[in-house]
Formats: sequence, structure tokens, C-alpha cells
Amino acid sequence: MTTAHTPGPWHSVQNYGMGEPIKLTNPTSIAMCGSGGAYVTSLGCPPEEMAANARLIAAAPDLLAALEAILPMFDNDSPLLTVYDAEIKQARAAIDKAKGL
Repeated sequence: MTTAHTPGPWHSVQNYGMGEPIKLTNPTSIAMCGSGGAYVTSLGCPPEEMAANARLIAAAPDLLAALEAILPMFDNDSPLLTVYDAEIKQARAAIDKAKGL
């Protein structure tokens, strides 16, 4: 059984000179990305949860690529557009969040 990652929402917070932490809605950081690399912090969670967070972060580029690859199937005149409108909007919002748009 795979341990679940720390539930979201997660936010990227600009922190000039100290890297860019990924934070929860409370002020606790779960990861730090900076010029020296990136690391997952503990925030007092079990090691299995930290590992799940690291796997999720590592998978993010693949998840973004998969969303970008699949969304053109739902553009403009696709009959699936009306059936999956909410899900398509959610996918586009996730892409925009990942790209900082």
C-alpha cells in the first residue's frame, strides 16, 4: 500500500534570496526549491508521507506533460467538451498554476 501525500492545496511562495518554498494553507513548508537544489521537509510527518510528497513532486513534470497532451482532444468542436466541461476547466487551471499563469 502506498502512503498518501500531504493533502493540498499546496502553494508556491516567492521568498527572495531563500529559495521558493512549497507551502500548505498554513505557514508550514513541505519542500524548498532554490539554487542549491530542492529538498522535501518533514513538517513533523512520518517518513512514508515525506516519501509520498517527494514522489508527487518528482512526477509533476510528467503529469503536466500528460495534461498538455490530452487537452487538445477536448478543444472547440469536440462533443466531449460539454460532457467534461468542469474537468477540462480543472485541467487547464492546473496547467496554468504549474506554469505560473
